[in-house]
Amino acid sequence: MARTLGNLRRLSQKETPCQTTLPTNRGAHYRARINVNEDHEVRYWTQALGVSEAKLREAVAAVGVSADAVRQHLGKLQK
Repeated sequence: MARTLGNLRRLSQKETPCQTTLPTNRGAHYRARINVNEDHEVRYWTQALGVSEAKLREAVAAVGVSADAVRQHLGKLQK
């Protein structure tokens, strides 16, 4: 849905126009967190970490979305 002036006026106080119009396919500067709800993120992280999608999802469920925490968790599992 296109954001018109009328729509922008109806945004809640928690939602700003900037937050609502950000693209979902973000660049490398967003690589500190892992979003397993985005296909492109799952593809990136499974390749980058050399794990299956199931292992990636398990790690995120165990330690959260922090890429560093997931790396550390996966490192402990592989040893």
